[in-house]
Amino acid sequence: MSHVRRSPAEVQAVKDAVLAARATVIKDYQGGESLAQLARRHQVARKWLREQLVEWEIALRDRSAACKAQGASGPRPSLSPGAGRGIGARSGHGSVSEKNRASRVGTLIASAGSVS
Repeated sequence: MSHVRRSPAEVQAVKDAVLAARATVIKDYQGGESLAQLARRHQVARKWLREQLVEWEIALRDRSAACKAQGASGPRPSLSPGAGRGIGARSGHGSVSEKNRASRVGTLIASAGSVS
C-alpha cells in the first residue's frame, strides 16, 4: 500500500474543514467517539486534533474514561485459555515458570541451610 503525501494546501483544507465542523467534532467526542477515531474520520493528525480540543477548552478523557465512553467495562478479555481462573487452571499442574520459581526457592532454602 503506497502512501501519497498531501500538499500543504490539502492539509490546510482538511484542517479548515475540521475547524468549520467544530460543533460536530465536539459533540462526537463528548458522545464517546475516541480522539483517534475522529482524527481518522477527518483525516487529520491526532496530535493536531488534540491540540484543537484543548484550545476549545474541551475536557480530554484519560484511557479509563475513554474505555467507559466506548462502552467497555471490566478487564480486557485474555487471549490465553484458562487465564483468570487461578494458578495452573489449564492443566492443574501450574505453569513452567511457577515450577521453575518453586525450584529456585527450594534451592535457595537448601543452600541457606547448609551455610554455617
